[in-house]
Amino acid sequence: MKITFGMSLMTYAFCLLGCEQGPGVSRAWLAAEVGLEELKQRVVRDSLVYNEGLSADLLVFKTLSKTRFTPDYIAEFIVVDETTRKATFAAKYDGWPLEIGIEIRRTAKGWSIAEFTNRQAIRNSLSLLSESGLPNVTAGTPWAGGLMGRDDQGRPNSAVLIRADGDAISIDGRPFRPYLQNEAIEIIKTEISARRRAATEAFSTYRPHTAIALASHTPVQVLQELVTWSTQAGAESIQLLARSENGPVWLPLAVIALGEQSESNWRLSLSPKVLYLQDYTHSKPVQIGGSLSQVRPLLNALDVDGSNGGMRKGLIIDMKDQLDYRSFIDWLAHLHRQRPALRIGLAVQAR
Repeated sequence: MKITFGMSLMTYAFCLLGCEQGPGVSRAWLAAEVGLEELKQRVVRDSLVYNEGLSADLLVFKTLSKTRFTPDYIAEFIVVDETTRKATFAAKYDGWPLEIGIEIRRTAKGWSIAEFTNRQAIRNSLSLLSESGLPNVTAGTPWAGGLMGRDDQGRPNSAVLIRADGDAISIDGRPFRPYLQNEAIEIIKTEISARRRAATEAFSTYRPHTAIALASHTPVQVLQELVTWSTQAGAESIQLLARSENGPVWLPLAVIALGEQSESNWRLSLSPKVLYLQDYTHSKPVQIGGSLSQVRPLLNALDVDGSNGGMRKGLIIDMKDQLDYRSFIDWLAHLHRQRPALRIGLAVQAR
């Protein structure tokens, strides 16, 4: 028996009135609710519900205030057999939707939580939400989705979610797998196709796009690869995930293939120390001064071009030197805040 919930527990209450397995489910449900309450009260370490092996995964929750970690409701409850139940908690960590899957088993002392069914996904999400995880930015567009492929209402994200570190990759909340180009592209294509079918059935429109979540220290070459793979899989835009004081946010990155590179775009060679800007009507790039931490010289160059009738529509970025994701996101956030209408993309090779 599988029970799936929104924000209310009424469905379960009605089921108990008519379900043959009601009493057994009720006791297991109580164990799940106790576990949820334990998370809320931050007494995981001493709880009788958890054993020592399980507590290690949740000790971080014990250190958080209720304003940072808020379990919301039990999203799903599954009766596996007479001695086993599974449940999924929906929670928020710093405003990010989080799913905590558990397995509940009957013991001599009653029902207790025996295992986390998505332990690796929890660990990865907590890592991305740590100080060394997703970069912090001053502003961005609010992001309603989480890091597991679903928003706080349990709905699949419209963007195909990609998490990676250069060695392993997870797409749409699936388990991590080897970081291989062809396999990743096929999975992204599959997820885009599923969303396109759903949009067609709902008589709606859908623009294929991906959302990329990387730790701050990740080399920007990984971002370049993921953008290229997304493009090859059919994505038309990219959302880059970050954190802010107001919660989850994303920054836009346009997909600009080589065929689109024309006189209407500037090309920028980006490195930590020096910036080179090239108009497609000129053969050599021109150093514009400044560095990655200084956006003003680039803005001045764009303004001069605009006053001379250039009016470039896009900025295509070439990564020439080693950067990390945090440095690039910080630069992109400053530029996007100053020039929100400017179409900014990475130079990628489309198939």
